[in-house]
Amino acid sequence: ADAAKVRQSKNIVVVGTVAGLAVLAVQVFDPAIGDRPGHWGLHAVVADLLPQSVFAAALTAGMWVWMPDGKPESQTYSAHLQTEAATIGASSVEPCVGGEDGDDALSG
Repeated sequence: ADAAKVRQSKNIVVVGTVAGLAVLAVQVFDPAIGDRPGHWGLHAVVADLLPQSVFAAALTAGMWVWMPDGKPESQTYSAHLQTEAATIGASSVEPCVGGEDGDDALSG
């Protein structure tokens, strides 16, 4: 099931990339720029609406693909055994709370 989701995610990336390149081409050849004052209303569409729509569509599609299906068996939890050898870090080191004369090591 996860292999199908990964395949769908790759397809979303490919479609999003192609759509993004198409939007980039439209932005480069923006019809609202130049000596056409009647096309000024298209500039907001080309500059803002198109790129944000492509992103929102790709984000929504990705969230839809990876949405949990609601089946409890697909949301498994496995408890990992933790042994003494698996401890990472300095848990066996004793904290430094006092010096030789009983003063706190952190207080000047």
